[in-house]
Amino acid sequence: MGHSRPCNVAHFSKLKILASKPFDLPTNVANSCALDQNRLRPKTVSVAKLYQYVGPAEIREAVRDQPAGALIQQAHDVSEWLRTQGVTQASREATAVTYTIGEDMRLHIADRHSEHVACAAGGPVTAAGEMTFEYQDGEIVVTEVSNQSTGFCPEPLCWEVVALVLDQIPIARPETMTANFLFRLCPSCNERNLVKDDWFVCALCEADLPREWNFS
Repeated sequence: MGHSRPCNVAHFSKLKILASKPFDLPTNVANSCALDQNRLRPKTVSVAKLYQYVGPAEIREAVRDQPAGALIQQAHDVSEWLRTQGVTQASREATAVTYTIGEDMRLHIADRHSEHVACAAGGPVTAAGEMTFEYQDGEIVVTEVSNQSTGFCPEPLCWEVVALVLDQIPIARPETMTANFLFRLCPSCNERNLVKDDWFVCALCEADLPREWNFS
């Protein structure tokens, strides 16, 4: 096709793509968003998309027996997990982690080098990516969030779920996702692609990629 910029699109090993579908959020989560005096809470999300694992089958098999990521139900849970990683309030370190949010709208975190499918205990997610925690004025806060997960390839719109769950805990967070990643499935060779610089061309076969998310 004569495209000259395949280096701007990353591709990943092929695997059959499972359908993603919307589902109703738990009532207590969907109805509990409110306005905070210091910052705007996300709008109520009544339906969220459920993302199935789309990464290599051998990776899912390899991590099948690994424990799920640490369940985070309150800010103290993050502090306790960070302590097991050697990070304390005194160390003043920013710590990036792998995170997933499952169908039950619960946040799990794991070492940044962990596979998202392991963090999610092999199940589908409503959001996945990387998240960075820091201590600020004695409180644990989230300073960075992305949807960077090549195993689930979620859309940037999963931020609505992330924001809602963080506010539920609650943990202070950014106003929006700090890094958005666009994933597309090549319709010609079935390769997963990470689109960069608005270059919608498959890095493997150079076929045009759709503008809309298409892992379904």
